Amino acid sequence: MEHKPTEAVQALANVFQKTIKEGVYPKDTPKIKVSDVVSKIAFLYEKVRNIVDFKEEHLLRKDALKRSLKRRMVVGASGKDMATPLIQEMIRGGYLDNNAVPEEEINKVAAIIDRYILLIGNIASQESRKEQKKLTKWFVDVASCEIEEELSPNPKNQALIECMYRSINENFVTKEKSLSVEEKNIQVYIAIQRALVKADQPMIEYSLLKLYYPTWQELNLNNIRKIRKELVGVRDRIDGHIKHPLSRYFLVQMQKYNPLFIILRDVLEEGEEQASGVVADVEEFENAVEKACNEEYQQTNARLKRSIIRSLIYIFMTKMLLALVVEVPFDEYFLGALDWTPIIVNVIFHPILLAVLVLTARKPGKDNTEKIIQGLKEIVYGYEEEGGPIEIKRDPKKRGAAQLIFNILYATTFVVSFGAIIFILNNLMHFNVVSILLFLLFLSIVSFFGIKIRHTSKELMVIDRKENVVSFVFDLMVLPIVRAGRFISLNFSRINVFVFIMDVIIEAPFKSLIEIFEQWLTFLREKKEEVFRES
Repeated sequence: MEHKPTEAVQALANVFQKTIKEGVYPKDTPKIKVSDVVSKIAFLYEKVRNIVDFKEEHLLRKDALKRSLKRRMVVGASGKDMATPLIQEMIRGGYLDNNAVPEEEINKVAAIIDRYILLIGNIASQESRKEQKKLTKWFVDVASCEIEEELSPNPKNQALIECMYRSINENFVTKEKSLSVEEKNIQVYIAIQRALVKADQPMIEYSLLKLYYPTWQELNLNNIRKIRKELVGVRDRIDGHIKHPLSRYFLVQMQKYNPLFIILRDVLEEGEEQASGVVADVEEFENAVEKACNEEYQQTNARLKRSIIRSLIYIFMTKMLLALVVEVPFDEYFLGALDWTPIIVNVIFHPILLAVLVLTARKPGKDNTEKIIQGLKEIVYGYEEEGGPIEIKRDPKKRGAAQLIFNILYATTFVVSFGAIIFILNNLMHFNVVSILLFLLFLSIVSFFGIKIRHTSKELMVIDRKENVVSFVFDLMVLPIVRAGRFISLNFSRINVFVFIMDVIIEAPFKSLIEIFEQWLTFLREKKEEVFRES
């Protein structure tokens, strides 16, 4: 049955068809190639580096670019000097395909780097020491986003964001007097990036910078004073949008649409060559959506298992090793004997807890698939959505006695949750003070990681979870532990001694040796070719 899709969806389908026909890079152009032997060594290093600094997989390349950029900018090199080794480093680390990036990208990346070097030298350097450090970091963050966009363009993702925005923006209204129509539209756009492509703050800042500064990538640096004045205002506006008090409410609503557009992307990718035809036939589209849902459910389970392994390795390498350094000497020198019970409990209990938290997450079923199909038909063919427009508004403020009572009750849950655990450990299992503290540390961190990973399993859920007494009590008692784990993880990441060792002490000399080794192999290859030419 033929049915005409909306203009937004048709535009998205056209991008998918165009991408598969034309590709991301032009064909038949010289490509950048590095040694496979050297790449294996560099790739192994990046794997270890990414274990001790736990981040979302889609952020790894951008963060690697930022590290490389910061390291190279310190020595005061130009864009021309930096571009080639930077791209080669990304290829060796497995962030870009070998023999795939055109050599012409070197000049483009060099131009990008030179622009940011000039901005840092002429704008950031004019500020106070504190503001200079802050602005330089901002420029490097934005530069890494722009270089990633240049080296690994993703027109499909951008088209998907635009399609989602055009499809659902009109569904949201707000009566907030402090929020104009333009600001509401920007909040929708930011929330879509956060929900759909899991954009972090630098990525959002870069996208808004292009919005406010359309000529940013072709910036005329002749009038640096004018740029400086404009940039201060733009940065403040961007910062205001990102930190807007209503942003979290927009994000919550946007996450409800997320499963629909994830599946729509999968459907179009599966039928890239005939993407327009897939969305034009309703029956074919329904079958494609059902197939995409089932495949995505299986891939989600695989990702969950990988996340468990990554989390366990990260927790062991960054926290358990530190704990052993503390607990074993404490038992030996202060208690006179090593008590193996707490050590065994900490090693065995917490990994099991993480696995249970993740593997018992509710999986999407057939009813979820049917609701996705219905929701996508509303999006793709412009059917009227049930319930009318969604109003974005703040939660009503609790004042006076009510706020005080809620704060006391919330504090009580902390005391009860941690108090009960301490009582069991101390009185029933005879843990000492250090063992109890380490158990609580691991419990909080593992619970936070477990709930966070568990939450990703719900990414495709469009059917709301039904609350009951058991789930309410469970959430009430577990929330304090999870919040403690979040606080510890966020603050620990800022003082991660393992990341400091790798980035400051190991990375610079290691990457330099890698580059020298690559040059040596190139030299040997040239000498070998000379022998054959002369013979």
